Order: sequence, then structure tokens, then C-alpha cells
Amino acid sequence: MTVSIVTPFKNSFPSFCKTYETVTRQSYSNFEWVIVDDKSSEAQKNCLRDLIKDPRIKVIYSSESKGAGEARNIALDHCNRRYLTFIDSDDEWHEDFLKEMLNIINSSSGFIFSGYKRFLVDKKTYIKDFMPDSTVTKNNILKGNPISCLACFIDTSKLETVPKFGSYKNRNDLVFFYRVLDQVNHAQPIKKILGQYNITKKSISSNKFSALINQWRVCRKIAKISFLRSIYCCTSWVIYGLKKYYFNQFL
Repeated sequence: MTVSIVTPFKNSFPSFCKTYETVTRQSYSNFEWVIVDDKSSEAQKNCLRDLIKDPRIKVIYSSESKGAGEARNIALDHCNRRYLTFIDSDDEWHEDFLKEMLNIINSSSGFIFSGYKRFLVDKKTYIKDFMPDSTVTKNNILKGNPISCLACFIDTSKLETVPKFGSYKNRNDLVFFYRVLDQVNHAQPIKKILGQYNITKKSISSNKFSALINQWRVCRKIAKISFLRSIYCCTSWVIYGLKKYYFNQFL
């Protein structure tokens, strides 16, 4: 059984070094890792070339910057394995992430996701772990998405086609997850902490208005739900986000 890992990269080499370490030191080692450079600086590209010597890793250098969603789509076109997962260039995995997910995936719907630690990089402190507590369907994911790219794992043999990410700057992962859930019954939560989401000020506060606009677009253009239902889902999404990232941080 082999796994495809997808990572978008852009000018994030210092933080990527830790990501690189946590992936290459996985206890389950039969994987391919497809990294797409979204037109980083030449200096960053050179750093990437100097670091990566592992034959399991393929780096694709994009000639233009299209954002993380499109970078992931480019990577998906080069993935050749049954199982699919993602990690961004500044996040980390537990050393048994792949092993644990592979042990569970075949008894699931084909779409699973774990919990993860949350680390505030600027403040150098951990906040409350995120632990998923319920299944996710295409009907409830629009009201609040508990699935993170770094914590999800998909059996592509359960899909008719592997969908694409959205082209939006943010919420592009929601487009992908919604499209996967359109093909499987649900995503199953795994109540284990198997990753670490490293949060910067940019991660939390980068243009929430833009994120809300793109949430609306997903509701209307991707899910094609009604105007009133879209208002309800977007309002629920705001409340969910406030609870997840602010109210429950230290509880």
C-alpha cells in the first residue's frame, strides 16, 4: 500500500525544514511526496533543491504563482498512489501519522481525519488541541469545517474521480472536501492527535472578509444551495470559526 502526499510551497523554506523532517521520518515509509513550488524566489528554490535528496520526493516548479489551491491541483495530476493526504509547508505530523491512518482507512467510508495540536508561532505557545467529535457530511460541512488538510486521509479507490481544489485564495480546501463528500457517505473523525497546525497571525487574521466571501461562493456556486440556506450556512460558519479559534482556545 502506498500513499501520495501533496504539499504546496512558496517562500516558506525555514518552516518547511521541520515539515520535511516529520514527513521523511514517518514510521511508514512507502510513500511518494509531490511538492509544487508556487513560483518562489530563486533563493528559496535553491534551498529546496539543496535540501531534497530523497528519491520518494518529486518537486514541480510552477512557472507562475496561482495560489495554494491550484498548486495542490498540479500535484494531484502527478499522484499515482491509492491513498492520498496533504500537509502544508509549515505544519507537522506525528511520526506514526501515516501508519495510524492506514490502519483505520479500510474500515471506514474512505475519508478520515484526525485531531491535531495548535501552536501559536508568534507567541510560542500551544493552545487547546483540536479534537474532532462527529462525522462530517456534505450537508453539514458548509456550516463549519473541522477537517484540516494536514489531518485528512482519503482512499481514492472509493471515488469515481479525484476532485480538484477551488481556485479561491482561501476556502479552496472546502471546495475539495465538499466534492469528496459528494462521492462518499461521510468523513469519519479519528480521535487521536496526529499532527500540529502552526498558526501565525497571517493564518488567523488574513482577510476574514475575503474568507467569508469565498465561503458564500462555495455555498452558491459549488454546492448550489439556495440564497436563504447560504445565509444560514455562512452565519453558522462565522459562529463555528469564532468558537474554534477564539472562545475555546484556552478552555
